[in-house]
Amino acid sequence: MWIFVLSVFILGGEIGLLVNVLFTEFYTGNEHLFIFSLSLLILLTIILIIKLMLLNSAEVYESELTLVYNTGENKFIDIPYNPASVNARVLMDNLGVKKQEKIKIDHIFDEDNDFRNFSNNIVAQLVLGRFIRHFKVEYSEKVKIEDLKELLVIYRYLDIDSIIGDQTFNISNGVLKTPQLKLPKGFKFNSNSINNIKIKSNYGFINFNWNINITNNTQPSQLLSTFKEIDFSECLEVRVKLKLEYGYNVFKIFMNNTVEYNEFIKNSKKQISKFSTEVSREKYNNSYPEKLIRYLDKHFNDILKK
Repeated sequence: MWIFVLSVFILGGEIGLLVNVLFTEFYTGNEHLFIFSLSLLILLTIILIIKLMLLNSAEVYESELTLVYNTGENKFIDIPYNPASVNARVLMDNLGVKKQEKIKIDHIFDEDNDFRNFSNNIVAQLVLGRFIRHFKVEYSEKVKIEDLKELLVIYRYLDIDSIIGDQTFNISNGVLKTPQLKLPKGFKFNSNSINNIKIKSNYGFINFNWNINITNNTQPSQLLSTFKEIDFSECLEVRVKLKLEYGYNVFKIFMNNTVEYNEFIKNSKKQISKFSTEVSREKYNNSYPEKLIRYLDKHFNDILKK
């Protein structure tokens, strides 16, 4: 906004001064050239202003996610305070046995494209099923399976039913209905590669892109599992660096109806933070004293019983 206002004042003054000089000296006898030159100058000024606004309209939000895979059992495992690992385990558990065997990785140095491919699918599932799904907020348009056709070509392991939602489940003789996925007006999905999902709307763009690193250094997850017996000797850590880039349509930025889009961005960042490794550590640190006391009590009680 400041760029826009300052540009108007500065360039407006310059154009006014230039026009006065040109008009006084050259207008008579050069009417057509004068009008053409002035029109071209105004057009270039407008393009410059819009370009400056576009260059400064994008913002970036970054987060890190951690998944843990057990090579011996061929499955992702749940890590305390880490909902991303739970979602990874559920997605793989829902696959058939043949697909699970295809994804299997025995060692970090295996050139296993299917495992890396599936890891990218896990992130895509989180983006579509968790990060842009805001249960307490209603947006303008419902997402249908037809809207995800382009993504389904790239991501073969997605659980589409859980992404789309609008399903009814019977739980303990009760009924649970999941809300259907909705997005701001005029949305459109797009993906240039397996580690990128872009959402365009009438008001701007949202771009999710990520990098995956597979390592046998599982210390971070072992720390979170201090009070839970998990054998990490055959485990790998899948570390995901996620970047959310977003920006506004320059022609919509001053309009009141961007409120819905603003809320969508804010809620998307809030959802991502719930799955971040940093938040997992914070939750662990907050509960550590209580967990330690319980662990020691159990340990001493076991000794006394012996």
